[in-house]
Amino acid sequence: MSTIDVVVAVGAWIWANKDKLGLEWAELTYGVTNVKRWRNETGEELEVWKLDGSQSRQDHYRIPAGQSDDADMWIPWADNPEQYAVKHAVILVGGRPLAYVWQSGTKIRFNTNDEFVPGGPSVPGAAKAGGNRTILVKTDEMGRLGFAIGGFQ
Repeated sequence: MSTIDVVVAVGAWIWANKDKLGLEWAELTYGVTNVKRWRNETGEELEVWKLDGSQSRQDHYRIPAGQSDDADMWIPWADNPEQYAVKHAVILVGGRPLAYVWQSGTKIRFNTNDEFVPGGPSVPGAAKAGGNRTILVKTDEMGRLGFAIGGFQ
């Protein structure tokens, strides 16, 4: 096999495996976190969107009570209040804010108030930045509302 044949074969393998390689790279480097599925296990509508560099809503989804939706949203990066002002995601249940979410450092972080918290708390669950995720919003047996982030299969 010639050098050119090897280079072409390697290039073809990389192209055929680009999605898997990209995901592994994102996880390894704490890169982009992509929420690919939203699960609404509440009795009210779940509404989500993000601001990612402007005041315009992007990736705006409404998920009915008890439903799931496979809908992509990259979690925005924010490392200070100025970035946060135009880079964060919003989760509402029944029209009421549940959480404001952003990525900073190696974690996906949140606040219950619409404001940046330096080194803020990590989202419950698989909060490591990078890779594909599912966000579950649920009411527990005592009627308390919460959310968590997990893997995506």
